[in-house]
Amino acid sequence: MVKTDFWLIWFSLLLGLGSGLTVIDNLGQMSQAVGFKDAHIFVSLTSIWNFLGRMEVATSLKLLSGSLRLELDHTYPRHIALAAAQILMAAGHFLFAMAWPGTMYVATFLVGLGYGAHWAIVPAAVSELFGVKHFGAIPSELSVAVSAIASEHGFSFRRTIEV
Repeated sequence: MVKTDFWLIWFSLLLGLGSGLTVIDNLGQMSQAVGFKDAHIFVSLTSIWNFLGRMEVATSLKLLSGSLRLELDHTYPRHIALAAAQILMAAGHFLFAMAWPGTMYVATFLVGLGYGAHWAIVPAAVSELFGVKHFGAIPSELSVAVSAIASEHGFSFRRTIEV
């Protein structure tokens, strides 16, 4: 826990997964605020894109990291994929914030895909950085970041809605 790599991933999860979880928790209120009567469709779509993000990213990481013995010129570190997932989520958050007509679907896709990708990338990135000696403990300590920021974001979001 004294390595800067650990704290960098911790803050990455704090911002990335915490904001994604806040969106998922408040998706019904956001869709009703933009004018949709039935908010359940966006919750379902987010779950589907979350699943797709977990499965497709896990498969893509195996292909790009060379685990499947493909003949690639070079391999990519898993942290590049983590940065790409954060960029996807940031684009989705931007679209949610702008609330342009029709962007609710695209933003749900981007946030769901990025959120699912985080959960597929982090265990592999942690084992790549820190090895497998304490593999069970390190992701558990990292998951504290998600809980900490999600409760804070949810509280702040509810206060903003009530004003």
